[in-house]
Amino acid sequence: MEKKEEQKPHAISIDNRNKCVMSGILKVVSATDTCINLQTSLGALTINGSSLKLVAFSESNGSLSMQGEINAIKYGAKTSAIKKLFG
Repeated sequence: MEKKEEQKPHAISIDNRNKCVMSGILKVVSATDTCINLQTSLGALTINGSSLKLVAFSESNGSLSMQGEINAIKYGAKTSAIKKLFG
């Protein structure tokens, strides 16, 4: 039997386009100084910029903080439970 994934609230707070704190982060997929790809409780999230750096990530509570010049934030499609099962 597959473990049911708990829906964590997702929020983003950006300060002056160079500091960011997030909640509802399930996984850091990849991180470079120009692009950070995340899996959130609401689907994929990509952050583009320059001098990007992960400051802290807690998988247990879903919090993440990062810094660097943020140029764009883009969400991917929401993932549904049906798509996960049959996708």
